[in-house]
Amino acid sequence: MLSQRRQFQIACILVVLSGAASLSHQLLWTNRMTDLLGASAASVARVFGCFFLGLSVGAGVMGWKISRVKHPWRWLACAEFAVALMCLPILWLSHWTDWIWPWLGLDGLLGWQGASIKWMLSMGVVFFPAMAMGTTLPIIIKGVSLASALRSQFSVWLYALNTLGGLLGLGITGCLTLYVFGISGAMMLAIGINICVGMIALWVDRKSKIIDNHVRRDLVPDGGVLATLGQIGWKASITAFASGFLILALEILAMDLVMLIAPLSFHAPLAVLGAVIFTLALSASCIPLLGTKWRRSSQWIMLLLAAAGILAAAGPYWFVQSAMNTEGGLLVDSLFSFTRSLVFVVLLSFGPCILLGGFIFPSLLGMIPDKCEKSNAVGFLLAFNGLGGLLGAEFTYGLLMPMLGVYLGVGVVAVIYVLMAFLWVQWNSKRKPVFANLAVFGALLITAVSFFWLRQLPVVNPNMGLKILELDSGREGNLAVVEHENFGRGLLFSNQYLLGSTNVGYDQERQAHIPLMLHGEPKHVCFVGLATGITPSAALQHSMVEKIDVVELSSMVTRAAGTHFADFNAHIIQDPRAHVYVEDGRTFIASQRDQYDVIVSDLFLPWRPGVGRLYSAEHFQSTRNALRSGGLYCHWLPLYQFTKEQLDLVLRTFQSVYPKVYLFEGKLQLDAPVLGLVGFKSGDLKWEELQDACRRERLAGNIKDPTVRWLQGLAMLFRGTIHSDVQYENINTLNNMKLELQSGLDRMIDPEGSKYLTGISWLSLAQNYLQKNAQRGYPNIIQDYPLKGMKISVLSERIKQGGETKNSSLREIFTQMPEAMFKDQYSDWKRWAGAEISVRWKPKTD
Repeated sequence: MLSQRRQFQIACILVVLSGAASLSHQLLWTNRMTDLLGASAASVARVFGCFFLGLSVGAGVMGWKISRVKHPWRWLACAEFAVALMCLPILWLSHWTDWIWPWLGLDGLLGWQGASIKWMLSMGVVFFPAMAMGTTLPIIIKGVSLASALRSQFSVWLYALNTLGGLLGLGITGCLTLYVFGISGAMMLAIGINICVGMIALWVDRKSKIIDNHVRRDLVPDGGVLATLGQIGWKASITAFASGFLILALEILAMDLVMLIAPLSFHAPLAVLGAVIFTLALSASCIPLLGTKWRRSSQWIMLLLAAAGILAAAGPYWFVQSAMNTEGGLLVDSLFSFTRSLVFVVLLSFGPCILLGGFIFPSLLGMIPDKCEKSNAVGFLLAFNGLGGLLGAEFTYGLLMPMLGVYLGVGVVAVIYVLMAFLWVQWNSKRKPVFANLAVFGALLITAVSFFWLRQLPVVNPNMGLKILELDSGREGNLAVVEHENFGRGLLFSNQYLLGSTNVGYDQERQAHIPLMLHGEPKHVCFVGLATGITPSAALQHSMVEKIDVVELSSMVTRAAGTHFADFNAHIIQDPRAHVYVEDGRTFIASQRDQYDVIVSDLFLPWRPGVGRLYSAEHFQSTRNALRSGGLYCHWLPLYQFTKEQLDLVLRTFQSVYPKVYLFEGKLQLDAPVLGLVGFKSGDLKWEELQDACRRERLAGNIKDPTVRWLQGLAMLFRGTIHSDVQYENINTLNNMKLELQSGLDRMIDPEGSKYLTGISWLSLAQNYLQKNAQRGYPNIIQDYPLKGMKISVLSERIKQGGETKNSSLREIFTQMPEAMFKDQYSDWKRWAGAEISVRWKPKTD
């Protein structure tokens, strides 16, 4: 027979393990469900909501039924085994769901059917295991029998340890098991923890006595749920709800702010979440150390609420001072130092508020009356707290950020904290002392005044020298339409990544021209990614194109492209030939079968969360399925954001679906090279047909870029062919997330981008590709123009550097071109793929 103290010690170990498994599952479920539902903010919020709703319902059910449980350890084992069993559908999610979107089709995906299936899958796959998770803490508290002197503290200790376990699970999964074992392996480890907890619980059940529910019948009121809630007190229930609501709202706003300075990678939100959970665990651990007088004092709750409100209002100010007014952001030299720096910023800015706000819920646990059954009360309070967290997240994503922005959103949270303090004064002070009212009124005044200076805080780093035309906030983050003399007008996402700009508009157009010309007769084309809209708008210049589909993940980007870039993108959003869909690109393509002649994927940031899925073998296979016979897929790579190892990884992955890969460079310059991977569903590139297509488009007269009007110009951009029938195993898949994880790490440990493929590093690699193809021989029709194109890239760099060789380099560029090309009077040489050249250097002809 186990002693009460030994049972408590075992319970402490089990709540840590259970918490670790729960947060590990939550992280992995979000990634796995994103693979199916798409990387849109709505999909992530749907999974997040189902998880919190499940936790809340599970805790509520235990609050209702736990008093009748005689074998709590046996129930705990059943709950943990249920979590493990219900995780199996998520583990093999891709194996039994890959038919859904192709079967549903585009209309179904975008209609009520798609929304319904997404909700049903989220509820069926996430809600029920989360519900089982929500039952565990009340059950463990039920199973622990301690001396009455400790009854007011042990539930708080168990809650603190459960929170700390969540932090451990998050850190181990995000920093270790995902890298070593991939998503499936990490999930198997988490399932293994659930099974271990269940087995230990069964052992404890055998060694402990059956709880006689009649022994403490005075703790179970006859009125059932309502009577138990009456014992807890409606004030405590409302405050538990408000605590979850405000903590989750503040967490989301803090994460949105931090993402303005941290690299858009998988690791940044993980570090923010870890900092918040650590602070909450610290708060809960401190509560049992306080005296009973403080712990059960209503003035204590009032003080916490008022102080949390004031500190929340000050959080954005400290954030701007510590992070936004620095030049380099948080780019450091290792994952550890990155995490340490990011956690420091979070704790400095929002740590004091979260610490005091984190005192509130465990204080409510410590205030549970002795006459009330602890496990029932904890279950109900956890249910209210979880439901508050769910609604707080939705309120922040759906209303606060879109309507007020991130800074004023924090201000609203601060005001709600102080209003709750005011309510506690009214509820709990019979004489309503003047000092309490004055204190709360002063706190409310401070937070209200903070709105005036919160409006003045910058979302876009003031050191960038940008002119802000419009700033939009939403679930996806912050999007600014900005202008700068270096790049013209552009879209700045989360204060650090430029989605596109007008000064490189001709280069962006060429990313559409090249694949469309390579096909020869494209009628129905698709672009994955809208950004400024300049790239897909180039398809309007092609005489054969009849229909253009553009899929864009962000509604904010779509609005900005139509409002601020219409003059640059030929008003593509209003053009009757074009249809813009707001949907995840991978999900959209997966719903199509034999639809397109050409699919073009834009330049995507490889380390941005969720974007790595667009470089996966599964997505490449979906593009192949969506193509018509003879169709081609072109995936553009921003080489200035890729290392050689990452490029090789993507090439192997691409070849696993398209064995023969044609490489085309987007421009004849080395400073920010882009490389197009082109694969045909059937057949090969026919240079003679490409020559006919060039002739046809020159006659049509819409395309003015001399590089794509002529076969020789396109040949200058050709960097060779990679052909292999070998099936590579080391590729990027949805399960291993290799590209997203590795590129995110490289971005942090190599902030200067010294390994990225620009300048000399790309030149040597491109020359290697060309030499290998030259040994096999180029088709006679293109002669040695690929080598000439590489030479023009080198000459373009000399021209940019200026100096005495500039004029000779300009003359030499023309010697690399065919006569017909530089004599083409209908070409616009401003659109030329190389460095800017002046017509006065054209050679004279007889």
